[in-house]
Amino acid sequence: MIENRNALKMTSGQTAGGPGHWESPEDPIREARDVVLQLARTINTRRIHLPNNPIYQKFLGELYAKVGSYLARRGTLIFGIHRFEFLYEGEAIYNDSNQSDSLPFRLYKDGVSALAFLRGVTEEELRDFVETIHRGYEVSSAEDDVVTLLWERHFQHISYEVIDNPLEGQAVPEPPAVETLETRVASIAPATAQDLKPEEPLPRESYVLTEAEVEKLREEMAAEATRDMGYQLIDLIYEVLAVQDEMEDYPLALDIMERVIRVFVRRGRFDQAARTLKALRDLERDSARLPERHRALLAEAVERMGEAERVRELGPVLNKGLEGDTTDLEAYLRMLPRRAVDPLLDLLGEVNLRKARRVLCEALVDLIGGDIEVLVKRLDDSRWFVVRNLVYILRRTGSSSANPYLRRTLEHPHPKVRQETLRAMDAIGMARSAEFLLGLLESNDDICRTWALERLAALGDNRAAEPLWRLVRSREFRERSWNDKRAYFEALGRCAPPSMLPAVQALYEKRGWFEKPKDVEMRAGAAIALGVMGGEQAVDLLEQGCQAEETVIREACRQALEGIRRRPGSPRPEPAPVQALVDEGETI
Repeated sequence: MIENRNALKMTSGQTAGGPGHWESPEDPIREARDVVLQLARTINTRRIHLPNNPIYQKFLGELYAKVGSYLARRGTLIFGIHRFEFLYEGEAIYNDSNQSDSLPFRLYKDGVSALAFLRGVTEEELRDFVETIHRGYEVSSAEDDVVTLLWERHFQHISYEVIDNPLEGQAVPEPPAVETLETRVASIAPATAQDLKPEEPLPRESYVLTEAEVEKLREEMAAEATRDMGYQLIDLIYEVLAVQDEMEDYPLALDIMERVIRVFVRRGRFDQAARTLKALRDLERDSARLPERHRALLAEAVERMGEAERVRELGPVLNKGLEGDTTDLEAYLRMLPRRAVDPLLDLLGEVNLRKARRVLCEALVDLIGGDIEVLVKRLDDSRWFVVRNLVYILRRTGSSSANPYLRRTLEHPHPKVRQETLRAMDAIGMARSAEFLLGLLESNDDICRTWALERLAALGDNRAAEPLWRLVRSREFRERSWNDKRAYFEALGRCAPPSMLPAVQALYEKRGWFEKPKDVEMRAGAAIALGVMGGEQAVDLLEQGCQAEETVIREACRQALEGIRRRPGSPRPEPAPVQALVDEGETI
């Protein structure tokens, strides 16, 4: 498929991704440095050009070629990320200390500590990755941090590692501090006896606070005292609830704890809401030693935390935005009782911010467990983003009982729902059924067809060979794009038994007096299939094809030969002479 063009060789003076071929240097550190330099160059170009700009498209092609060549030679490519550096196997290979433009700093400040490209990465994925990082430069809202934007994409062959508080303890330059009451008070040193006897009296305004500042200071001190008293009150009530003796005012103590949790939630203090709810949960878990009446009241109090009215109180808070880490919010949501599932699912359609919806999804995965009925009854929701999130949760549950429902969402009119459905099908094993994948080849959706072809190729199931052969020999197939043809022929090569080699060879050798471009593409596709099938006879044909007049035939034969050479135990002939493309703007 597409990745076969990554390991081609360049003639002198040609650049990767342009006409001809590119050959990576043998030094892995140099290869990795080339990749990261090209990545930074491509992202910087995108920041000043539109997506359809030829310069940007050229750089993107070069990036794809360099990443693909590295992956073909050495497997997964992993970069460590420090504040201003990319690292490869512990060695710094790229440095940019300009905070406003630095690519490593842009990733690191949002928590990305490692970045990996996996075999099979497509040019489309790299384009989406570049666009995602570009958007990370453009937005100013904390809602659209780089990690959230990457999470939205669900890349199949690009992964990353996230750490919390990446800049903690590091001397990161900060903007000039704004003077506050606290900083002014802190800057006044304690007076000593010596200080109180100056030679000349100090101006009164140098050390006296204004009335407004004094009042502000009093308010802050009172708030701090109230905060401390609030925590002490919670601890005190918890001790009362843990008393093993029968107590008449037990319901009142529980009511206070419930009210405290609701206040914390309304103020967005999810750390304290989670701490208090956990105290109730722990008490409920260890309630065997409590009086029976207390156990029943405690269980009822915990259940009430999942009531629709209380869960809805989260909506306005989440729509205001989430600053920093969302761990406390997720911890609070995961501790809610099972009855909170339906109200939380309602919130998925009411919360406007993607970061908050992501946290809701992750918490719902735990709360739902394997019971997916509560999800499937909502799959007909008219809001596409709600359906996509439901499919995401289905994927995370890993339940094979989701199969019939995923077949339904695969027909959804919105492409993002269909893409998420395909990821879910991968996760729960539907991509391992050749019959199911063959059925998808009839889809009108290019994404579905490509996905099915890639999985069929990975399966290498001989049962798929005949249906694929009938498809590529149909009259309609001849009119498809070259990229489509190439994908089908590669899948055919991976599935075809040795007995099909003569038929594929005959298609490759078939020529007419007035051969049209579509006919040439069919022959080029057959060459790709021969390269996947392999064998000495295929090698001879492909070597001859490297001298063909048609550019698309030459390129297909070279790609096929490269694939054969990389295959363990396969014939490895000397590389065929490299010829430049006829025209720099010519594509296949």
